[in-house]
Amino acid sequence: MSDIDLIPQSYREQLRVRLWGRNFLAAMAAMVVLIVVTQVWLLVTLGVQKPKLERLQRGRHAVAAQLAAVEALRARKSEAERNLSVLAGLRGGPTVEQISGAIDRAINDGVWFDQLQFVRSADYAAPKADPAANAPPGDDATAGAKRPLNQLEIKGRAVSHSALAEFAKNLAAEPGTRDVRVVNTARQDDSATTAVQFEVGAVINGVAGRAK
Repeated sequence: MSDIDLIPQSYREQLRVRLWGRNFLAAMAAMVVLIVVTQVWLLVTLGVQKPKLERLQRGRHAVAAQLAAVEALRARKSEAERNLSVLAGLRGGPTVEQISGAIDRAINDGVWFDQLQFVRSADYAAPKADPAANAPPGDDATAGAKRPLNQLEIKGRAVSHSALAEFAKNLAAEPGTRDVRVVNTARQDDSATTAVQFEVGAVINGVAGRAK
């Protein structure tokens, strides 16, 4: 005896559609739940990590500020060391007594001064070659030249070039004095006297003078 299917085909299709619909809704519901759970997890994670990130950001800013402060302190330290070096150099230069003693031992009766100036510096550098070394008398070729450091400058008059030469020779022989040079000379003639105007430069390093 053969089986007879009494369930209409349309009913079977309807059941199949209903089953598919339930499965689809279940899948959608599961997806929504997964999305909601993921969002909640992200919010919780961000809520936990955000304060840590803010602390790290503040720490980075604090470190940057400390590094800037350290660099500023290093710059101030370098400046202070330079100032101390300058001060030490100034203190280590020749004293007034040494300068006056050297001049007193070098001067002779045929020379007198109109002006004396000492330019003290903490640095030491050999002066450049004197461009007026071979210049004729009266040619002030070094007027714009850079002055050597620890420079003694003397302006005055002498009764003759020989008296001036003797003074320059004596000054150059003084310990601690070097690069003595006659920068400029000019003959001065008037009704009262005849003299040689001069300008002498020298570098003094502050070595104690010899006994007279």
